[in-house]
Amino acid sequence: MIFCKNNLDDRAISNLVRGLEHNSAYAHSAQTLETLNLSQNKIGIAGAISLAIVLKHNTTLTKLDIKSNSCGDEGEQLVTDALQRTTYYHSLQTHTPLNARCQIPNQQEFEHLVEILNNEDELTTLYLHHIYFSKATWLIANTIQNNTTLTALSIEQSYINDDQMNHLANALMLNKTLKTLCLPKNDIGKAGVKHLATVLQYNTTLQELDIASNRIGDAGAQHLANALKLNT
Repeated sequence: MIFCKNNLDDRAISNLVRGLEHNSAYAHSAQTLETLNLSQNKIGIAGAISLAIVLKHNTTLTKLDIKSNSCGDEGEQLVTDALQRTTYYHSLQTHTPLNARCQIPNQQEFEHLVEILNNEDELTTLYLHHIYFSKATWLIANTIQNNTTLTALSIEQSYINDDQMNHLANALMLNKTLKTLCLPKNDIGKAGVKHLATVLQYNTTLQELDIASNRIGDAGAQHLANALKLNT
């Protein structure tokens, strides 16, 4: 099946894969499709993640081309890895988690990613880096409040400041599934880490925390130490 050079963006891809997965008119095609060409469109990281999610349930697709899209090398690698892992794990008749590492260049594409997180239960690990628009942390915080799938979240080198850390901390008070949180190379200071320390007093799910290369200082480290004494 060939869809190349059709200006398909993330939302179009999301609709396409849902159609192939759920629409009865496409049911037979979805079960027997072996080749899908989506090259030279406008598919971003969110679209690549949508494709990777569908691939987890696919048993016939063996070739998928998404070259020359907006998702870059990371998006192409995500889909390639998902296709390879799906073939392997289906042969074992077992379940494979979906992990995504990506840089998202603009708010619109990030909102598509958040939509996926809110509507899918497949993505377990999300590594974000170099996210430079201010609303990103707020969007992620709102999402992880009720998300029950993500077990690991990393937001690296994205200028997360104390106010944004406060949003994340409030979300962590409600989240019950996140085990790993990595926030290295950001702009978190003493006030931000104090918000995080308050959460750690009560959160019994988080097992791994990485806040390397921030600005927490001795006072921030003491806040964390005091919180960990109370964490059980």
